[in-house]
Amino acid sequence: MVHEDGFAVHSLDDGQIYFTDPQGNRLPDTGDGRFRGNVLALTAANRRSGLKIGPKTGECHWQGEKMDDDLAVLCMLQLEISTHDSAVS
Repeated sequence: MVHEDGFAVHSLDDGQIYFTDPQGNRLPDTGDGRFRGNVLALTAANRRSGLKIGPKTGECHWQGEKMDDDLAVLCMLQLEISTHDSAVS
């Protein structure tokens, strides 16, 4: 949303940054600190679904290798066919 819809990022002389909304008002330095949702229910639902989410879940394992374009297209086509077959059934 930054630079789109009028939001902006500004830098101060000391290196700190701050954000403004489309009207130019400075946004709070921290997000809303209130807890939203039930972490225990979410964790239980993840476990039931077989998800193992931990500190390294979002870690990137890409090491600069070239993308296999043929494999990427094949996977997208298989997904499209699978989605189409599910919709027809």
